[in-house]
Amino acid sequence: MTSPPTLTIAAVLVPALRGLSHELEEVTPRLSTDDPEAIHDLRVTLRRLRSLLRPARRIFGRFHADFVRAELGRVAEQTGALRDEEALHETLARVAVTPRLRALTARLGRARAAGARARRRVFLRAVEGGELLEARRTLDALLHLPIDPRRDRDGRKFAARAVARAVAEVERLGLPVDGDVAGLHELRIAHKRVRYLVMGLAPLLGDAAEPLRRQAERAQKRLGDVHDLDVAGAVIARSRCLDATERSSLGAAITRARAVALARFHDARLATTEVSP
Repeated sequence: MTSPPTLTIAAVLVPALRGLSHELEEVTPRLSTDDPEAIHDLRVTLRRLRSLLRPARRIFGRFHADFVRAELGRVAEQTGALRDEEALHETLARVAVTPRLRALTARLGRARAAGARARRRVFLRAVEGGELLEARRTLDALLHLPIDPRRDRDGRKFAARAVARAVAEVERLGLPVDGDVAGLHELRIAHKRVRYLVMGLAPLLGDAAEPLRRQAERAQKRLGDVHDLDVAGAVIARSRCLDATERSSLGAAITRARAVALARFHDARLATTEVSP
């Protein structure tokens, strides 16, 4: 196993955060186009930024780092419904394996189209009004602040502790029961935090980084499938454009797909014996 180079905390975190700020700049003009990946890419970048800003309190101070995290978080919150709507169509397309189910999902899509367009317009007005730009400016201002040398130590122990805390959160959450929608979603976020921390701190983690990142990514994606199916199930249950029999048919397809997704997650989840950085 090769030893990671001796780097300070700031030598890794600051370039990583600047790179993500540049990604925010690049994705912004795509939001007003028909690019189907724009919202997803924005959400990933925001999540990666907020994941790295949490341990960055060590060099920037809690107050300033948390202020920037909150600014970015406000933008992220506005994208949640848009992301869920995009995922809903993809999820229903996967579970609608018969002509009848496809007809039902098409009707559901038509019924939701106006609301989806309205939510997108609201978000785009916020972007055009400068909310995303202002959040990025606060990030860039933070990154231009001088860092107290007393805070900027050897980054290896710092990185190992940050990842260990994230992994400990996965362990603390344990394995929620299969019907615990909120618990499974929280566990998904915890896996995602491990993944993004490892990505951002990889130069300080050495050879242990990549296997841990892959394992966290697999578990996160499997839980993402479960989450998307849970959202789809909730939408179907309260849909007024479907009658009770139609809701039951689509709901049964969701239930079958969810059982498969959960089984795949159990095969991919982070095992506590394999997560030490």
